[in-house]
This record gives sequence, structure tokens and C-alpha cells, in this order.
Amino acid sequence: MIQGHWLTLWRFWGLMLSSALVLTGCPNPGQEKSLTQIRSQLSVLSTEMRESFGKSEEEQVSLYKDLNEDITLLQKNQADVTAENDEFRAALTTIDAKLDEYNTRMEQLNERLVVAETSLVDRITSLSEQVNDIGRETTISSRPTRRAPAASTPTPTVQALPTTPQVPTPPQSDSNPEAAQMYQQVYMAYVNGNFDDAISGFERYLELYPNVQQADLAQYWVAESFFSLGEFETALREYDSLITQHPNSDRIPAAYFSKADAYLKLDRQIEAISHLRYIVSHFPNTTAAQRAEERLKVLE
Repeated sequence: MIQGHWLTLWRFWGLMLSSALVLTGCPNPGQEKSLTQIRSQLSVLSTEMRESFGKSEEEQVSLYKDLNEDITLLQKNQADVTAENDEFRAALTTIDAKLDEYNTRMEQLNERLVVAETSLVDRITSLSEQVNDIGRETTISSRPTRRAPAASTPTPTVQALPTTPQVPTPPQSDSNPEAAQMYQQVYMAYVNGNFDDAISGFERYLELYPNVQQADLAQYWVAESFFSLGEFETALREYDSLITQHPNSDRIPAAYFSKADAYLKLDRQIEAISHLRYIVSHFPNTTAAQRAEERLKVLE
């Protein structure tokens, strides 16, 4: 572009020189003066044109530099924006992943809370039943013992009976004051949370009075004590002892339900569900069956 301007300038100079030569062909004083003025004007005009073209070239170079700098800055800004967008997308991806993780944890926590709430309700129900048992057993043990009226005459001497073969000891009555007193003392230890004392006390009670009517209850509280201590494997064995030794006990459904709870504590859900289904099918219309149905709704 600059070369084009100089080419135009040279053409102009050529034209002016041609005119000057024409004028010099027939010199006279007036023409010579005019020629001198023309030459002076041409010199001034040439200087102005050179300065103008020089300024234009400098302005163009400066403009090109400014434009180049603007383009470079724009490219840099675009690169920065692209990098920021990439970082923003990566941050969004990380946030989405964390949200998914938190949602999963919240669902797991909610499930655990439901199971814990159900277990707590079951334990409260069990404690309520135990309180009712205390009232029932206290009523039985507090019945006055009938005593024979005092004899007004000396009691006759009874001759010893002949020795007979030993027969199995019949079940001892709950009216046995020593057995009833010992049972109540040990049971209060269980109610007060002294589970170690309850275990040793009920085991001693079963050794001394193995055939009393409350033997199944004593065995049940032994198993419950181990459960409360968190010894779930031992508790399972004690529940099985109750089921085997006292198959007609009214505590059998509760024992199966407690076994299901113990299996859940041991993360053996399949066995827990199997026991709950067994309760529903074999002990319908019982409190244990109702609780088992509610628990199955949560687990299945």
C-alpha cells in the first residue's frame, strides 16, 4: 500500500518535470519567474507529501501493532475463559458426584434410622410386657400361704414310710416362698440393668429349682440379658435352649422374635427374615406375629 503511494508520487513528479521542461523551451522573464514559483511550490508540496506519507506509514505500523496486541489480548482472555469454564465444569462434576454420594448416605442413614426406631419400639414393648410380668408374678408370690390351724393336742408320731423307688420330681409350685423370693430378687436385677447379676442369678435359680413353673421365664431372661450385653451369639444359644427345653412356653414366639433381632445385629438378614416369617406362619394372632409383620415390611 505504501509502495502504491510512492508510485503515484513519482508519476506526479514526472508530470511536473515534463511541464517544467516545456516551459524552459521558450524562456522569457515572465516565464522564468513563473517557473521559479512553480519549482518552489513543487518543493513544498513534495515535502508535505513525504511527511504525510511518513506519518501515514507510522500510523499504519502503530495501528497494526495495536491491533496485534488487541488480538493477542483477546486470544489470552479467550484462553483464560476456556480454562475457567473447564475448571467450572470440573467443579460441577465434583459437586454432582458428592451430591450423589450424600444422597446415597442419607438413604442408608434413613434405612438405619427406620430399623433402629422399629427395634426401639420393639424393646419398649418388650419392657412393657416385662413390667406386666412383674405385676403378675408379684401377685402370685404375694398370695398368703395357707397354714394349718394350731393343734390343741400333741401331734401324733408318724411312723417312717418304707423306702420306695425314686420317681421324677414334679414341678415345684410358684408358691414356694424361697423360689419366689429368689426369682423376684434376680428379676429386679435384670430390670435395673444389672445383666451380669441377672445371668448368674437365673442360672443359679435354674440349678436349684429346675422344675418350677417359671423355669421357662428364667431361661428367657438369661437369653435377654446376654442380648442386652451385646453377646448375640450366646443369646442365640440361650434362646435355642428355651425353645428346646420348654417347647410349650408362651415365651416361644418372643424368643423367635428376639433371635431375629440378634441375627440383624450380626448382619445375618436372611436368617432374621426366615425367623420372622416363621413367627407369622406358626404363631398367628400373637403380639410377636404383629411385630414380625411390621419388621418384614421394612426388611423386604
